[in-house]
Formats: sequence, structure tokens, C-alpha cells
Amino acid sequence: NTWRDRYVVASYPHWSGLPGIYAVVASEEGTTVTLTPSATGGLVQAGAGVAANGTGTVMLGNSDVLQVMTS
Repeated sequence: NTWRDRYVVASYPHWSGLPGIYAVVASEEGTTVTLTPSATGGLVQAGAGVAANGTGTVMLGNSDVLQVMTS
């Protein structure tokens, strides 16, 4: 079951000139998403509570989607 509370995301930083991307979908109202990149994580496009270094905390509502893209 993927509706749990801890995940690891693997993503290429860039591929053929396109940014890497991952998405988080909330299953319920008031879902808190805390982003903690690895030591080798690259820069991402900052916004919506996500810093350029990939860290951040974002509050999502039911069925909201957070997309994080490399920069």
C-alpha cells in the first residue's frame, strides 16, 4: 500500500535537456509533506514552500498535488 507516511524518491536531475520531476499526492485534508533531500540531491525550482536546495514543508489538501522539478 503506497498510502503510508515515509517515501524515498529517485529521480534523474536532468535527462536529454528536460528537468527531473516527482509528484506527491495527498490522500486527505491537512497532509503535511516534509522534503528532506539526500546529501547528493541537486537544486530544484523553488516555490510553494520548497527551497531551491530541495528542503521544505508543504501543507496539502485532499487530492492536492505537489510537483517538484530540478532546476
